[in-house]
Amino acid sequence: MRSPAHPAYLTSQEAARLLKVKQQTLYSYVSRGLLQRQQDAASGRSMYERVEVERLAGRRRAAASTAGTMPARGPTSHRLAAGSAVCQLTSAGPRYRGRALATLLEHPGRFENVAEMLWAGLLMDEPVQWPAEPLPAALPACLGALQAQQPHVPVLRMFSLVCIVMGQSARVELRDGTTTRLARRMLMAMACTLGVLGPRQSVLEQAAGEAAIGQVILQALGAELRPQALRLVNALLIACADHGLVASTTAVRIAASAGSGLGACLMAGLSVHAGHRLGGSVDRLEDLLCEGLVPRTSANRLMPAGRGSRLAEDESPYADGDPRARMLIELALQVDERAAVSQLLDRMRLHDVDAVDQPGLELGLLVAARALGLPRRSAGALWVLARCAGWVAHAIEQRLNVVPMPVRQRHRRE
Repeated sequence: MRSPAHPAYLTSQEAARLLKVKQQTLYSYVSRGLLQRQQDAASGRSMYERVEVERLAGRRRAAASTAGTMPARGPTSHRLAAGSAVCQLTSAGPRYRGRALATLLEHPGRFENVAEMLWAGLLMDEPVQWPAEPLPAALPACLGALQAQQPHVPVLRMFSLVCIVMGQSARVELRDGTTTRLARRMLMAMACTLGVLGPRQSVLEQAAGEAAIGQVILQALGAELRPQALRLVNALLIACADHGLVASTTAVRIAASAGSGLGACLMAGLSVHAGHRLGGSVDRLEDLLCEGLVPRTSANRLMPAGRGSRLAEDESPYADGDPRARMLIELALQVDERAAVSQLLDRMRLHDVDAVDQPGLELGLLVAARALGLPRRSAGALWVLARCAGWVAHAIEQRLNVVPMPVRQRHRRE
């Protein structure tokens, strides 16, 4: 590339100053394909094309100028402004039903308890056990048919298959009062399908009785069942359970507002989460680190080009790194017996110091998965499995609303 002194290129500091954002936000723009980062051959510094930065700055100014002038369209605008009681975002991370994430990681520290609290509002002190019911016979058969056509079935496609096979109409759910029971069964089934990623490469068949979902996940993925590992996988699930009205959650609420069943609501969320700039960001960062591209050629490989999404332009609610990632990295270092986490962080620091000092959720997920010794694609899979619990809570809350969910909304970024 041309010399860094050439006005056609900007340093990270200059680009952030022009965009009027912090370094962490600039990194998030790169991770979502809004900016392309290039590396100067002489200095090794990250550089950004001025024209591209100015174009993004213009789009941000245009979005800001219209955000406050959108006319209200009936009573739904007031309802939307009221937000949701499921999750509130603070500088210390999300608060679920008014309870801080850090507190929930300490007690009860169990995903099932937090999921039930999100759904019903009551936090139980004693460990909640979900029944391990037999999987529908059609699920392994349908998944096997997919594997015959495509050996490596995408995780979100597997989870969507669970929704198709096990989903019911909203009328049946409400008549029989089975929404939360169905949610438990579907989440456990999704955990069993993770066996496709593990050494068995097939759905984990559960025995009847009760089982902790953390144990099912570790068993399906072929990981060692240790108390510290269970604590970390529960922490990962709890940290990812909800994050307010992001795009995927809004899709779930729109589906619920239209009278869709729980399976259809979750499929709406899965469809949006599968997008290039949401769930795909974890997989791309994982590929980057696994392919050994740090530090030279990685800059242009971090995120493929693909601009123009207004959704992806919304800024992160955390100015100095995602507190969820910090919590997961701290716990992962305690579990890291093979020093795999330390090596991963060192490699990432060579690529981008800010990415480690101000970590995003993607890095926190990958670090936790590396500490647990999980196979590739596990980090992204656990993220969306956990988020399904939050989507269930939002679907339930939206059904209780007397006003339909408006389609026009400015979404918060993940």
